[in-house]
Amino acid sequence: MNTRQQIKKILKEESNIKSKILSMIKNQGFILTTIAVGGINHLASILDETPEMLLTKYLSKETFSTDDIEKNTGGYNFKFKLQFVEKYYNESYDFFFVIEEGTVELIMTDDDTEYNLFGNYIRELEIWWEIKYEIKDILYDFVKELNNKIKFVDITVDDVDYTFKDKR
Repeated sequence: MNTRQQIKKILKEESNIKSKILSMIKNQGFILTTIAVGGINHLASILDETPEMLLTKYLSKETFSTDDIEKNTGGYNFKFKLQFVEKYYNESYDFFFVIEEGTVELIMTDDDTEYNLFGNYIRELEIWWEIKYEIKDILYDFVKELNNKIKFVDITVDDVDYTFKDKR
């Protein structure tokens, strides 16, 4: 077999692997496929993309909730989407989310204990700043758990940030 034929064979095999992996993502989901191939860095090299591009491309299509987090979320119940992941210096990454809907249970002196995170009343409370930081901590826990699943372990999560979905 001459060099040209060898190159054609290798390119055909590579495109075949890519199509199989893309089919796996479609049928089994991004996270399970990432686990199956040995982690996001390996998946990124197969698909010739960066890990942050893959995370943004596939996970921004999914809606997650606090039910997807193994760690106790302390009365918070909300849905969120990953907007994008951005790489900074070396292996440092920022994860950006949008909160789509949700509530928090607070032990207050009035009869109500569950508050809409999008409501005006909760945003006027003196503890609103604390609620915002607890949401950020919950999202950080989600990112840590995700990173452990997809073996994106040699990275530093520089920041986890979020915004609330515009409810107009």
